[in-house]
Amino acid sequence: MVEASRVDGTEPLLELVELAMPFYPESNKVRLVNDSDDFVIGGVRYVSAAFRLRMPDDVERQNPAGDLRLAIQSRELVKFVENTNGAQGATIRLLLARRSTPTIEFEIAMEFTSITIGPGIVTGSIGFTNLNNRASLNQRYDSDTARGLF
Repeated sequence: MVEASRVDGTEPLLELVELAMPFYPESNKVRLVNDSDDFVIGGVRYVSAAFRLRMPDDVERQNPAGDLRLAIQSRELVKFVENTNGAQGATIRLLLARRSTPTIEFEIAMEFTSITIGPGIVTGSIGFTNLNNRASLNQRYDSDTARGLF
C-alpha cells in the first residue's frame, strides 16, 4: 500500500534500501535502513546501517545518475558483492516508510552499477539504462550476415 499523498506526518521518513540480484534467492538480498535501530516492515527485517543516497538527477540529454555510499558495518554487504561477481547486474530498491506506521510510502527500483569497495565504504552508481541507445536485436538479417541471400 503506497501513501504518497500523505502530508500530515511530522515524523521523518526512513530510507530503506534493498540490494538484489536477478535469479538469486530471496535470502541473498541485502536489506538496510538508514537509522540507528533495525526496522521490520511486512515481516521483513532491515538492518541498521549508515549510508548516503543521492537520487538520480534529471539533466537534459544525459542518463539519470545518482550514487549510494554505504559504510561497511557488517560482512554481509561485502559478502554480497563478492558472491555476486562484483554485483554486476544488481538492482536497488529504495523504499520510504515511517517508524510509527510501517507501511511503504514510496518505492522505486533502479540499477546499481560501478561498485567499488574502499577502506570502510562501498560506493556504487544508481540510475536507469537508456534503452533507446541499445540495439533491439543482437544480429541483423542483411547482406553482411546472410551473404548468399542478397
